[in-house]
Amino acid sequence: MKKLFAILLTFTFLQSCDDGDIIVTTFNFDNVDLKTCGEVGDYVFYKVNTQSFESLSLKLGVSEDIYEEPGIKTYPLAASTNFVNYRRYDGPLQGNYFCSSIPPTSPEVIEDYRAVSGSAIVTVTFELNDEDPTEVFKNIQITLKDIVMIQGDEQIIIESLNMGSIENVRL
Repeated sequence: MKKLFAILLTFTFLQSCDDGDIIVTTFNFDNVDLKTCGEVGDYVFYKVNTQSFESLSLKLGVSEDIYEEPGIKTYPLAASTNFVNYRRYDGPLQGNYFCSSIPPTSPEVIEDYRAVSGSAIVTVTFELNDEDPTEVFKNIQITLKDIVMIQGDEQIIIESLNMGSIENVRL
């Protein structure tokens, strides 16, 4: 009787806990350049993998000029103004997909994960132009930390993701 009770108890513990689908993954954007567009209140940083028709984007709706001063700034995600999206499409993205004021209707988004928590760390450094010492280049590095993205009951969890950098920006 004790053995039967132990088996039933073990079976109950194994079957009683369901946290939904949790996916821990890495993205394949290593050989893809980070790009940006936008301005104060509507910065967009994005990467597009043209081989697998997927994108990773960060929108920062902050009210300050993030390029004005060198330094490290951390922005919380999950609000309506600051968010990360991972998307897969049914075909290649065309031209200025992330920077157009009216979003294109194709290609169709077949997976759309949106961050519900985490932070974006923006590191801005200044570098003098060797050829013209009065000109300053700005270098931008974007890192995502402790990201949880959801689509329905599925989750993607990422502890740290280096989105990439944009160097020698003249702003």
